[in-house]
Amino acid sequence: MRSTVAAVLGLALCATAQADALPEGPPPDFALPVGCNASAVAPWPAAGEGYRAQAATEGEVCAEAALTLALVAPTGRALWELPTSGVGAIRVLYGVPGGREMEAELQAWISQGGSKPATAADLPVWADGAAGPEGFEPTTETDRAAYEALRAAARPLFCYADDPGFDTCLVLAADDSVSAIGRRATR
Repeated sequence: MRSTVAAVLGLALCATAQADALPEGPPPDFALPVGCNASAVAPWPAAGEGYRAQAATEGEVCAEAALTLALVAPTGRALWELPTSGVGAIRVLYGVPGGREMEAELQAWISQGGSKPATAADLPVWADGAAGPEGFEPTTETDRAAYEALRAAARPLFCYADDPGFDTCLVLAADDSVSAIGRRATR
């Protein structure tokens, strides 16, 4: 019996000594998994209950990750999608180091509120005879009459940062179609 106990204790001590001798973590030449797979969903309150924005990145490293953005109806149907681009194309997402950080940045990027206009009524007036509204660059397809009609109807807007100092603004029409109306200066 004593020899059995001694043998078990001896094996336990050997196992402990071997475990203590093992290096912590992976070997130096082992590549740790990296990735920038992140996603975020935020409500689009101005559009109504159940409307939302969804953004996602996918890739091994954030600097080269593919980025998607979609506006989605309560039914789950995508109303508008930003053509897939690289994260570097959106300045506020450039330089994010990893997936966890990217998730937080995506959430902030697509969240509405704060200084972002909720509806077209919140956009500046395009005065008669002016080249455009001050602080807003309408798309070439948006003339003064169309712009002011959208403002009067107070159609829901979704604005997202795309260039330093600018947000692209999209408008939701009564038929659930979404189109770009222009860019607003944020500085």
